[in-house]
Amino acid sequence: MSVTDYYDDHAAHPDAARRVGWRNALGQTYRFQLVGELLDALGGEARLDAAAGQQRLLDVGCGLGDLFGFLRRTSRRVDYRGIDVRQDFVEAARRRHPDARFSCVDYLDGPLERAEFVVAIGALVGGESEDDRLARLRQMVEVCAAAASRAALFVVLRAEEVEARPVLSLDPALVGATASELREAGRATGRPVAVRDVLAAEGLLLVGEGATGETTFGAVAERLAATFALHPASRPVQRALLAAEAKAPDVARRQLDTAKLDRPGENLLAEQIHLLLDE
Repeated sequence: MSVTDYYDDHAAHPDAARRVGWRNALGQTYRFQLVGELLDALGGEARLDAAAGQQRLLDVGCGLGDLFGFLRRTSRRVDYRGIDVRQDFVEAARRRHPDARFSCVDYLDGPLERAEFVVAIGALVGGESEDDRLARLRQMVEVCAAAASRAALFVVLRAEEVEARPVLSLDPALVGATASELREAGRATGRPVAVRDVLAAEGLLLVGEGATGETTFGAVAERLAATFALHPASRPVQRALLAAEAKAPDVARRQLDTAKLDRPGENLLAEQIHLLLDE
């Protein structure tokens, strides 16, 4: 299954988060909050919610524009632009957020519009061969970093975790990058680089400002997992999965203890969560 096939299979789903490949809206929002807080920390005196001036943010692989909606709900005022290779996603994003800018652009085609921050959240790195996958990864990092005057942030599935975890290897579209591949791709830009775990199966690559600082990505991830365990708009089993992925096992177990598991697929999901917790 290619990355294109993966999104084709999800494109007709009635839930917006599932349509662009997320398991549920809670997991999507969690990652948005993670990136939002990191951007706040990197912004320093020119915070993203500062009234003095808006920072430009380019969202690569914007899907339906959900990051823009999140930034507005959390009062992060940015000069936002979203790009995606899928025209149907771009058209839907324009309908949902008519006051934002969206374009159908493939980052592989060349230089991107400049912005202070460039983000690629939940990036799937695919390819027809191993060499092709590595070339696409390096090009994605190179092109996005070149467009970012301050920093580029990538949340990417970690290939070694996908291969090692039965829960994740069930989905053949989840082809990511190893931590060493992320680091190598970042270093090739000639800018400061940091690679951190943010979830059990995802890594965050930061290129540019803040990469040599003391930002504790893991601590932010665990704290947010505990916070989202209280999120009212999701099922306990979904919150348990999020906490397990964020390496907050106590939170995950508390959520499982309250889960009724009375909906289709929830028993299987609970078994998968136990696999994560037992590793």
